[in-house]
Amino acid sequence: MKKILSLLFVSALLTGCTIPFFGKGASTPQNGDTVSVHYVGTHDDGTEFDSSRKDGRTPLEFVIGGGSMIKGFEDAVRTMKLGEKKTVRIEAKDAYGEEYVEQTQPLSEYQETITQTVPTNALTGNLEQKVPEEQAQQLFGSLEVGSEKKIGEATLKILSVSAGEVLISINDPKAPFYGKKVEAGMTTTAQDGSEIIVKSISGDNVVVDIKPEQEVISKTDTEITLRVKNPHPLAGKALNFEIELLEIKTTDAVTE
Repeated sequence: MKKILSLLFVSALLTGCTIPFFGKGASTPQNGDTVSVHYVGTHDDGTEFDSSRKDGRTPLEFVIGGGSMIKGFEDAVRTMKLGEKKTVRIEAKDAYGEEYVEQTQPLSEYQETITQTVPTNALTGNLEQKVPEEQAQQLFGSLEVGSEKKIGEATLKILSVSAGEVLISINDPKAPFYGKKVEAGMTTTAQDGSEIIVKSISGDNVVVDIKPEQEVISKTDTEITLRVKNPHPLAGKALNFEIELLEIKTTDAVTE
């Protein structure tokens, strides 16, 4: 259930002892190579949901085979040559997953209602979060203060960079109680269909009961399989990307 209130960040790795070659070696990116791309993401109706070409944004960098990107996007970049532009359509299963998924867990861990303590600002959709510098760089492509990134309808913005950490503000209009004053007894429905009931408030934290939207598919003496809604805002949707491969930093290196 923590997925209701969390944002996923990706990581990158730089090693200071190597001298990278740009656009040399293999004609297409290989595992371990760091690539830089520009992209524009749209839904089938043409609505844009994300773009690295917006003002204040920089190209996206990620490591091929690093597991930081959705499968369909990385698969497309793997086949591209330096300087090439490509338009691809990625089905939901190779993007952020189908709208509903099956999960199997020990029967002893199954709960119809989960009681959880969460920060009030996580429920209202306006919060700040510190993340490691390398994760922020992979997410934003640059650590310039003021840079923004869209994830679904949420807007992330870099507020400051210091001591290996990046302070990010998160504004999420899909938060359970966005723009409201949270009070005991309030109820709402989260993005994944779960019912959230505010039990009590203590300082900056709120105790909530969470009743997941779930269907029991099967049950044994030890396990239970549930059909649950995928919480990602782009789950269940095919995505279109216009991609331009700008740079390939190979894993080849020279030593002094």
